[in-house]
Amino acid sequence: LAGTALVAGGAAFGAQPKPWEITLQEAATPVMESIISFHNLLLVIITLITLFVLA
Repeated sequence: LAGTALVAGGAAFGAQPKPWEITLQEAATPVMESIISFHNLLLVIITLITLFVLA
């Protein structure tokens, strides 16, 4: 029983975010896929605006 808990415990942390990570976790639903796509688009737009303002 303890061995099963040790083996299964590692899988629980498999999809956790990492420090300084700017991406989202993998999508489990189509709605989350749309949110990730929108997030990636906004990241590009914000980067372009920042470069335009600083240039």
